[in-house]
Amino acid sequence: MVPLKALFGGLAIAALTTLASVVAPSIAAASTYLVNGGFGTGDLTGWTEAGNSQFTGVVDGDFYNFPGAEKGYYFLAAGTVGSNGSLSQTFTDTDGQSLNISGWYNGFGDNYSDLSILFDGKSLFSATDPNTNGAWKNLSFNVTATGSDTLTLSFRDDPGWIGLDNFSVTAGSASVLTNDAVVTPLPPTLPLFAGGLAMMGMIGWRRKRQAVAIALPGR
Repeated sequence: MVPLKALFGGLAIAALTTLASVVAPSIAAASTYLVNGGFGTGDLTGWTEAGNSQFTGVVDGDFYNFPGAEKGYYFLAAGTVGSNGSLSQTFTDTDGQSLNISGWYNGFGDNYSDLSILFDGKSLFSATDPNTNGAWKNLSFNVTATGSDTLTLSFRDDPGWIGLDNFSVTAGSASVLTNDAVVTPLPPTLPLFAGGLAMMGMIGWRRKRQAVAIALPGR
């Protein structure tokens, strides 16, 4: 007969192993196709500039009315005047794959200003005089990959700047976003299942100890 301690302990370990196997792919899925999506290199490495590039670049700390980056140290201050400028990245993915595009912007309703996010030339987001009242605001979109895709950020701000930071393109449709990391929720019953088996293992272990204690001489 298999001892209760070994049986329930084994079940608990198996449950925790199963839980870990689900969590690990969720973390791995947060890997982004973009290079330098948060401008952490302090420059535009990985991005291709087009159109008007005046008054646009990577900055750090306090700049204009921005208190700082959304996350990290650097962010993009986009302030082209009179016409739009853009940054883009083309990347190789898997045809038919679900992708999540996430990024952050910060605007003050400057007149005139505009911001657009495009995927393969198709608009995902477009705003004139975008205003977040100085707070970083997240944008998130689920799209389908074609095998080779392009993300484009298009912008203009005549009197000031629009802040852009922490863009990512990750595999899988996002249900929960933590900054620019995608987290796939666990099946709701799995943590309860694992926790229940772990509790059964503890109960079995305690009963085993009690039985041994009763059987000892002088008890």
